[in-house]
Amino acid sequence: MLAVVSFLGVLSAPGTRTCGPSGSLIPRFFKTHEEEHTYRAAVHKLLSNTDPEYTEGCRRIFCGEDFTYTHSWHDWYLWWNVYRYTKLEWGSGTYIDIGTNNPTIISSSVFFDKCLGWEGVCIEAQSSYHERIRATRSCKLLPHCLAGKGGATLNMRTFDGSLEERDKDGKLLSKLNGTLVSFGAAGKGSHKEHCVDASEELPRLLPNATAIDFMTVDVDGMEGTILQCFPFDQLNVQAVLVETKLTDLRKVDLFLPSP
Repeated sequence: MLAVVSFLGVLSAPGTRTCGPSGSLIPRFFKTHEEEHTYRAAVHKLLSNTDPEYTEGCRRIFCGEDFTYTHSWHDWYLWWNVYRYTKLEWGSGTYIDIGTNNPTIISSSVFFDKCLGWEGVCIEAQSSYHERIRATRSCKLLPHCLAGKGGATLNMRTFDGSLEERDKDGKLLSKLNGTLVSFGAAGKGSHKEHCVDASEELPRLLPNATAIDFMTVDVDGMEGTILQCFPFDQLNVQAVLVETKLTDLRKVDLFLPSP
């Protein structure tokens, strides 16, 4: 957390050169004027491809300003720390969004779609989001849940508010917001979802992808199961963002070892 705060502070420092069409200042983050000029020219080309409703938000992220499409600045942080060095051309990357949910509000992948033009797959089992995903995003929709083997069934129940699990002493063990999922017996008000095999579906949807530049996983407590079943041996994933809850994260840690 300290490293992130420090980095944000550096990139928020006043600069001397304009960035993008609005004339805002770009931070002093480049070693030479030539490097900065090259970056600004690339940003100008990227912005020329964006939809008008996203141009200003994309520009602000590209210029290091205080803006994000997510709730925890994932897009801003990943751009300035990882992708700005190698992904300065429109459509030069690939992403997978597992648990897309709302495709444009507090979305971990909308920046890569709308600001960078990356090819992507949006995986969302809840049918209530399918129409909006198709209407507002360029990603290919996989309208199913993922499992280790195709044909598995997941029981899903949506609800208002949140669901908390506590031990006998009242200690909070887990908290879910909006969706409860399990592979066990169906509970009251639940419905069954057909799951597919990621090792079969993702290569079919991304036949020309040599690597997955970014993958985000947000499935309300099932992240460990998704990572356990994901075909990392078939798909070269460069970076993984995992949404975590107040649960035991050891299962997630098994599949995201430290370098």
